[in-house]
Parts: sequence; C-alpha cells; structure tokens
Amino acid sequence: EHRLDVVMPYADKTAWLEDGHLEVFDQPADILIRRAKAASALHRKAFPDQPTELSDVLYGGQSAENVRKNENVKRDVTAKDDDNVRKAENVKRDETVKDDDRFRSDESEKSSEEALFHLRHLCYEAGRRRIINNVSLSIWRGDRIVLLGDNGSGKTTLLQLLAYLVRPTGGDIVQTVLNRKAGRSPKWFRRVGYVYQDPSYQLFMPSVAEEIGYQSSDSQRSKRFMEQYNLEDFASVHPQILSEGQKRRVSIAAIHAANPEILLLDEPTVGQDTKHLAMLIHTLGSWLDQEQGTIVFITHDYRFAAALADRAIWIDEGRIVMAGGRDVIDAYFTQK
Repeated sequence: EHRLDVVMPYADKTAWLEDGHLEVFDQPADILIRRAKAASALHRKAFPDQPTELSDVLYGGQSAENVRKNENVKRDVTAKDDDNVRKAENVKRDETVKDDDRFRSDESEKSSEEALFHLRHLCYEAGRRRIINNVSLSIWRGDRIVLLGDNGSGKTTLLQLLAYLVRPTGGDIVQTVLNRKAGRSPKWFRRVGYVYQDPSYQLFMPSVAEEIGYQSSDSQRSKRFMEQYNLEDFASVHPQILSEGQKRRVSIAAIHAANPEILLLDEPTVGQDTKHLAMLIHTLGSWLDQEQGTIVFITHDYRFAAALADRAIWIDEGRIVMAGGRDVIDAYFTQK
C-alpha cells in the first residue's frame, strides 16, 4: 500500500524492502520518521520551485510524529482542530444549492466567456436508480477541481457526464469548449481529455511509445511526455503487460500528450508510490500553470487533493453536500 496514512493505524509492524534488503520495524511510526526527512529533502532538491510545505504533505513527517504520539489515530491530515469534523457532520443536504459558485470570493470578476461548463439541475438515472440528483455547477477556465465522496456516490458518473460519455436523463449541460453542440467526436476529445478509472479500457497500441504518440503532434513531444511521466524505459513494451500504476501513467501521458484544454482524471494516483505521486503533482501542476489548463479529478488521496486542487466538491448519493476550497478537502478527509 502506497498510502501509508490509510494503513498505519492498523499495523503493528512495518517491513521496508529496498534494493533487495528487508528492514522490519516493530513500531510502525519509526519507518515514517526515519524516511520522511530524507524523502522530503530529495523532493525539495528535485522540485525546488514547489512550496516547502508540499514536501511535508507528500512525505508525512508530521503524520509520523502524530502516529507515535497517539496509536489510536485514524487518519491525520494535519487538521488543526475538529472544527472541520463538526462542519462535516452537521452539513445538511440542500436541494436548492445552485452550485459552488457562491463559495467563490472572485465570482464577480468572472465573465461568462470564461465559463467552460454550466450544469443545471443535472440528473442521471440507470436501472431505476438516480445516480446524479439535481446537480448544478459551473466550471471555469483554469479551475483545479477535486471531486470527493465515498465509492458509489456518483463522482465517476458526474465526470462521464462532463466528458459527454453518457447523456443526462434530466437537466442540461451548457458548454463553451466547442462552438457547436458537443458529441463523441475526435475534435471534442482532443479538447477534453478523459482518463478512465481502469486504464486497460483505453490502452490499445502495441507499445508505450506508440500509445503516447498516437495523438501527439510530433515525436519529440511524445518523447518529452514519456520522460515527464517516467516511462522512457518502457517505450517498446506493450502497455497491457505493465503494472497497474505504470498503465495509469501511460494512460495519463497519452491523453496529456494530445494537448487538451481540459483534463478529466478518474483516480489518477492509484498504484503510484510517493516518488511518482510527486511526479504527477509536478507535471500536472506545471501544465496548469504554464498552459492555463483546467482539471477536474477524482481521488481518495489527501496528498494529491491538497497539493493540486483549489476547489473541492463533496458528493454524497448523487448530490453536492459541500463545496469550497481547502476547507472542504480537510473536512472530508478528517471525517474519514
């Protein structure tokens, strides 16, 4: 398991395997404390342009100290107090929530030309079950949005609705990505890059290099994306024989290399160790900064959400129950 904050509260021993050597720690927190400082220092050396605080979030030095102090800790996400927990527990479902625009301090500065999507009272039903229930939401150019919620809450369906992979059964979606009505066209998917939760669904070329180069504009660009996603050693390998984490990086790199305006990512961090998690944050963050890109992603990893998102939407049973910024991320993961 790469997400140590999830499993550490339940472990009584930790084994660390590196370069063929095995170390066993009787106190699980020892391994975090010992490794966190070194890993954090390496991260700051590799990515000097990133905030110092990010390495602490990624490598969990503070979390390790808290594990040692309190063996009963569930998931420490460096919340300062329990205010967010109380906020999460007391939140009421409000069917009249229009969208999370009311949580934006800069809403008055936004123009309609910058809005990529307007979702109005969106619903989706399948097998007599309402999966998305009266969701209204606006997505603006440059947004970095994380969708939070338990399994089965409707996050993936909402992402697929944004990508026009499924059609709503109620409400409507207004988009300005294309001048004409959106559909499942090559032009649409060159603008809107969608990465499935299961990467095997979209990997079809006989090698990693061909997969990444399929929609890329030139070979140099493909090579650059293989390097950015740490895949150059697998250039001639068939994508389907890679590990799940490697497949996921190939699927993200292949879509990213097509130079979309918007990235929609369904659980991109699954199977990534800390090194590759940092790489994903750095690569996607640089693209967002340099190209003014827009991203909407689903994750169950606090570190990824906290490092990359500036807006958070918490979904439960197909409804938006809370929306805002970092406070919503902290509230969601603290109540877990």
